[in-house]
Amino acid sequence: MLTESSLMEADGAVYEPSAAHGSTSDPPLHEHTTSVNRSYSDLHQGAFLCYAFGLCALRTALQHPMNLALARKQTSAAANTMTTWGVLSHIFAHEGRWRGLLQGIGSLSMGCALSEVIYLCIFEWGREQVPIDGTATRDAISGYAADVMCRSVHIPLSIIAYRQMTASPSRRMNSWRTLQHMYSERGLRTVFAGFGTTLVVGCQWTAIWWAMYGRLKSFLYDTSGPHLQRLSEKSKASQRGGDAADSGWRLPSWCISSDDNVLINGAASVTTSAATAVLFNPYLVVRTNLQVTPGATLWSVTRQLHRRRGFRGFYSGLLLSVNACVVDGVLASTSYEYAKLWADRTRDGHAR
Repeated sequence: MLTESSLMEADGAVYEPSAAHGSTSDPPLHEHTTSVNRSYSDLHQGAFLCYAFGLCALRTALQHPMNLALARKQTSAAANTMTTWGVLSHIFAHEGRWRGLLQGIGSLSMGCALSEVIYLCIFEWGREQVPIDGTATRDAISGYAADVMCRSVHIPLSIIAYRQMTASPSRRMNSWRTLQHMYSERGLRTVFAGFGTTLVVGCQWTAIWWAMYGRLKSFLYDTSGPHLQRLSEKSKASQRGGDAADSGWRLPSWCISSDDNVLINGAASVTTSAATAVLFNPYLVVRTNLQVTPGATLWSVTRQLHRRRGFRGFYSGLLLSVNACVVDGVLASTSYEYAKLWADRTRDGHAR
């Protein structure tokens, strides 16, 4: 998502990010915030992080069946030949019904929610404080740095979840026992398996995603803004006039808003998520196998994938991966935008 330029005006409020470094007071708030210019200083920061935690935990839990099927497809040749519904039906029928479908949900939801709070706190602060003129570059750098910092929490909990999601019913363990078993293999090297690969490749994904999402969203708002403004004014005028012909159903405000439009944000997220999912699918496959295979190394996993399935092995579950990334991207960006909107202190009478 795009942030302010190094010198930005918003309805009379001027904010220069570099000036914030030499001042002990908070940067001035915008008089009028939008999805594009809303910054960290515009927010009740504690409320923003609480909203982000709750929404992330909720959406991770709702997406769990898709994550479970994807983990099986990426680590099992047999599962990769089945449909997503077939994988989930097999788990439900042969692995304890609902207990089988919910394996790993606690660890994954907690890991994602905690890491998201850390991530967004660093990301939003960095977008406002990094003294770089280019907004896309500032987004990319802030996203990369935030991803590096939050991985120390996300990786161990996600590995626990993936181990639980790919374990047979006879070898299923709770989170604590799974962590103990992981540590007994190779100590911290197993607990943080894939950390180096994530720093080299995974964090690049985050940087590219934010830069692309921000540029695309800004472009869409600039292109459709005047049309949405006219549509919004027409809707308000008809409501004030009480026109009987227009008294029926109308588009909700979040569809025609030129400031915070869910459809524009969603379109930017879908496009960005689909493109980056295709680009980084080999990384996802390698990382998942690296984390669930005892004693595995990056070289051994890569060689085994290529030997068993050739180049196609690195694109195992591609369609499901794209769908999962699109769904996750839309839910993540929507929850992110609404967490910021709900925590916006310029809209509750506290703007200075």
